[in-house]
Amino acid sequence: MGSIALAIYPEERKKVALDTSKAVEIFAWGYKKGAIHMGISAAVAGFAALAAAFQTPPTGLPFSPRNYLLLLAPLHLANGVHTLLFMLPTNLRLLALREKATKKDSSLTLSDEQEVETLLRKWKRLHYVRLTLGAVGWVATLAVYMATL
Repeated sequence: MGSIALAIYPEERKKVALDTSKAVEIFAWGYKKGAIHMGISAAVAGFAALAAAFQTPPTGLPFSPRNYLLLLAPLHLANGVHTLLFMLPTNLRLLALREKATKKDSSLTLSDEQEVETLLRKWKRLHYVRLTLGAVGWVATLAVYMATL
């Protein structure tokens, strides 16, 4: 998870005495680095599985590699949909709180800090779902490929 790990694991932040406002800054920096990558990689994986499915000759069997690839393409694309529907609102709220934390004339209130902590925990859970979708899709696609050798 790179630098975002420091922001989303409170126990790691305690080790380096990192406060909540700095954690949300680290999150925002990492988010801006990875935002484009996550959406593009999900789309590329989904469309690559579709392309592979249509280039795989049909066998007439229900459990053919082509059918598996046609089932896996939406799984890969679901990663991007999950990101847009579930993670984007959390991301945008964290970025808004980061803006508030970095303004010179204001800082995070106690309720803002609690909200940041809650949102970072939520983001971590949502990210694990995204990682699981990607890993399952990747392993399943690899298994289909290996079965065709």
